[in-house]
Amino acid sequence: MFADLSGIKSDPFLSLFKKNLRDNFRIKKKHKILLCVSGGLDSMVLLFLFLAIKYYRIQVAHVNYNLRKEADDEMNFVKQISEKFNIPFFSSTFNARSMDKGQNFEAWAREKRYKYFEELSSEEGIDWIATGHHRNDNVETLFLNLSRKTGLSGLKGITEKRGKVLRPLLRFSKSELKNFSTRNKIPYFNDKSNNDQKYYRNFIRHSILKTWQDYDHRIIKSLDSSIKLFVEWNNAIDSLIKSVFVDTIQISDNRIEIPYKLINELHINVIIRTFQIITIGKNALWKKHEICEIIDFISSKKVGKKIKIKNKWVFVHDRYFILGEKISLLNDKKSEKIKLEKEIIFNDSIYKISLKNKEELLFKNNGNYEYINWDLIKNKKLILRYWKEGDYFYPLGMNSKQKLSDFLTNNKLDYFSKLKQTVMSADGEIFWVCGKRIANWVKINKNTKEVVSLERIKNQS
Repeated sequence: MFADLSGIKSDPFLSLFKKNLRDNFRIKKKHKILLCVSGGLDSMVLLFLFLAIKYYRIQVAHVNYNLRKEADDEMNFVKQISEKFNIPFFSSTFNARSMDKGQNFEAWAREKRYKYFEELSSEEGIDWIATGHHRNDNVETLFLNLSRKTGLSGLKGITEKRGKVLRPLLRFSKSELKNFSTRNKIPYFNDKSNNDQKYYRNFIRHSILKTWQDYDHRIIKSLDSSIKLFVEWNNAIDSLIKSVFVDTIQISDNRIEIPYKLINELHINVIIRTFQIITIGKNALWKKHEICEIIDFISSKKVGKKIKIKNKWVFVHDRYFILGEKISLLNDKKSEKIKLEKEIIFNDSIYKISLKNKEELLFKNNGNYEYINWDLIKNKKLILRYWKEGDYFYPLGMNSKQKLSDFLTNNKLDYFSKLKQTVMSADGEIFWVCGKRIANWVKINKNTKEVVSLERIKNQS
């Protein structure tokens, strides 16, 4: 038997839900909303609340982990209800037995379903993704984060809105959802695995919070209020941190420079939070071992010491700064063959060698534009590549060779600039440290017959 939508429309809980949507979310009428529906109480309440509102365009997504024998029944149940109300239904099945040995199921399942929801959202032009998380879930997450030693950031619990993901039931308790469901005869599946205390969240729910609730029925509401205070405190600290580093730290989309002066002045916990904000965002969490790694890195101050953060950023101790750069920007190619008059896109620049009229050369005071003797290299194998340890060349104006590492250091290149420094070679011998200096042996002289220009242009695409 399906719930009576007319009864839901007159239920006071629907009014509270609609007010929450208006006050705390920027959902417009006719927006497409993907509802994540497992078939359990929380997600079914969410579904029927949106069904009663009508003016949003809703779609339903279900994930089956093949973990329990009832899983297929639950999927068919959600599909049946979606079809009953003419709602587009999508589902994906994952095999929990494919997890790596020792991998946490809850973390694995979360990663799988959110990736699926995001992909589906992109394919279907979805404006928002809504889940059925409620106040009790928020309190349970608080305890989970405390056990994981995530620090102050973990005390914030679950965020109501994160990107496209909305949690419009987060301000309501499990008992409110249960009462609403009972009044309106909303059907749902009772997942028996929610009672299995081998899962940490279930242990917190049944062995800690239930016992606490039996002693004090207000505890969930009280803890939720504490979470709101933690959020306010965290936001206040973040605002203070931003006011400090915005004017002091050089930040772009791809690069970060943190002066040692700032590092020396701030408390270690403030530095850690600063790293979190500028790399992975204020809502992301670090685990205890990750925090220990960053503390060890910051404390070292050894030039050249590196650390990876969430496999997204690399930070390194340089002479005057801690430097950070996105991993995706580092050395995507190793080498490229050079052909006359052909542009080469390499890393973040465009390179070109072009024939020039010897009598019409216009010399520029620019290391990205040079002229050299084409006679000496035109029959050799020409390569554009990154420099490497052991490289040397004969700088213009010198008859003796110099280690390229020394040359770059003398030019005061930082770690990442060194890492991305390119060279051109002819049969293995370097004739241009790109953007810096040509080699002495390819300079133009009175006997030169053919001249080429060497050009490097920053790629703006």
